[in-house]
Amino acid sequence: MGHASREAGKQFEQRVQNALVAATQAGLLLWWTHQQPIVTMHGKRIGQSGADFALITRGGIAGAVECKSVRGLRLMREAIQPEQARHLNAVSKGGGLALLAAEFRCEETGIVSAHLIPWKEVPWAVARTAESVTRDALARWKMRPDGSIAALVRACPSCNTVEPLGPILRCCHGGIPF
Repeated sequence: MGHASREAGKQFEQRVQNALVAATQAGLLLWWTHQQPIVTMHGKRIGQSGADFALITRGGIAGAVECKSVRGLRLMREAIQPEQARHLNAVSKGGGLALLAAEFRCEETGIVSAHLIPWKEVPWAVARTAESVTRDALARWKMRPDGSIAALVRACPSCNTVEPLGPILRCCHGGIPF
């Protein structure tokens, strides 16, 4: 990855971080952190960290956001490292808010398009031999100018718990699900 690509990725992560700050100020999130890509212990590398951001919603639901910025109109599935995918899969399977933030940069036109999509809804497709997703396939999840995550979550009217959109609404009044 070249310097320009790394810089674009850092700038995109900053935009997502700004959205998380706004979500915290709006009361949707209680806590979030930007994880470093490499986990170390006593100065020695012990593995990958998982998604770029880990978070907790109001109501205690776990979340994770992985950011990818690519030049062109296609994001290859292999750009998401195995540990990042495991993190997103675990959060999603556990009923949390797992999101892929994808930015597509078209250098010919100068158009930049950013999308925020629930991980379990990414429409991966095989093009030739590898899985990928295109900017056009993510059109319905285009990020709002303010980067808000509000369109991807809902709040329980009884207890105000914030959770991802989906078929099951957990509520403190509904009892413990186990």
